[in-house]
Parts: sequence; structure tokens; C-alpha cells
Amino acid sequence: MNSTLGNASRTSKALLIGMLLVGCGDSKVAEKEASLGGRQVAPAPSANDHVDSVGSREQRLDEADRLVESGDLDTAAARLRQLLIVDPQDVEVLFRLANARAVQGKLSEAVELLDGIPEDHPEAGLPALGQSADWCYQLGSYDEAEHRYLSLLRLAPGVPMAHRRLAHLYNRQGRRHEAAVHLRELCKQGNIRQDELHALINLSDAMISEPSHDSTADVDYSPIGASGQARRLYTERRY
Repeated sequence: MNSTLGNASRTSKALLIGMLLVGCGDSKVAEKEASLGGRQVAPAPSANDHVDSVGSREQRLDEADRLVESGDLDTAAARLRQLLIVDPQDVEVLFRLANARAVQGKLSEAVELLDGIPEDHPEAGLPALGQSADWCYQLGSYDEAEHRYLSLLRLAPGVPMAHRRLAHLYNRQGRRHEAAVHLRELCKQGNIRQDELHALINLSDAMISEPSHDSTADVDYSPIGASGQARRLYTERRY
């Protein structure tokens, strides 16, 4: 009996000391800790903790670069995606991941990644718009490529690359007069090629030159779409 009373007395004293240490308002916390035997519950790890545990952002980017150079593109993409978990709006990571996917031939995925970069981003907006337009062109998504080039010129009217790509697209589609608008802009900038000057000579005829097998310098003007084919047939007098 005396032993039981002694144990109860010691328990009461322990609870009283706990309340004094944590404050009366935290009595529930003290009771919970007492029920857990004084063990503390660790907080759940966050995405930041995961990245910090294996290296800083810069270290992860350097690692991804080394993996790309070694040809291990899947692992590089996995490293970059881990960084996007922490900051989905990290434009540098988005650009690197898009380029890695493009190297693998996954251009559609690369375009989607660059779509995550706002057009009005002060540093990455215009490069992302131009690069995604080029990839759309390579995919044969000509309407989407045209839309992106025009959006680029709306934001930065003097970009020669956009004028050149649009002129090339329009010439291949048989839209010769629309192409001439952009070629004349390149003339004003003093940034015009010989084939582009040739394209301004006779706007009624199609640009029908095609690249030869023994030269990489030629520009492909093979027709695109029904209008391009029609312009070529007209030039060849094949009515």
C-alpha cells in the first residue's frame, strides 16, 4: 500500500514539474509527451530538405551538365526534375531540361517545358519563345511556329532570327509577298543572305531550290502545303 502511494506521489510530482516547464496553456502537449514517454516526433522532410541533403542547386546543375556531356540524358533529366519539385518556375532548369529532351528527339515535350516560361520573363521569355518556335518548325507544326515567331516580333520587332524564319516559312508555303516584308526588314538591318536577295527578284515565282546532297550550305525551299505546291506548279507553267 505504501509503495503504491509512493509511486502515485512521484507521478503527480512529475506531471506538476512538466506543467511548470511548458506552461499551463500547454498541458495537452505535456500530457501527449508523457504518453509518448518523452519521445519527440520529427517533422516530415520537405522537398528542400531532400535537395539540400544531396547538394546545392548549383551542384545539381553541374552534375546534370556532366551527365548530358557523357550522354546519360535520362539521369540528367531526373536530376533536373528534382530541382523543379523545389521551384517549378526555375527558368534555367526548365531550359536545360527542355534542351536535354530535345537532344533525345522529344521535341514535343521540350516545347511543353518551354511553355512554362512566361513570354514576358525579362531574361528567358524571348529565348524560350524563339527556341520553341524552331522546334515547332522541325516538328512540322507550321501554324504554331508562325504564331510563336509573330509573338516574338510583337515583343521584340527587330529580332532578325524571327524575320528570317518567317520569310523562309512563307517562301516555302508560296506566300511570297508576305515573305518579302520580312526580307526587306533584314535588308534594312544589313543582315541579308544571297538566297534571300534572290527571293526578292520575282515575287510571282516560287522559291523552288532544294539542298543538294553534296552541300550543307544550300537552303531547303521545297514547298510546304497546298499553296506551296500550287506556287511551284505555276512557276513551272504546269497549269
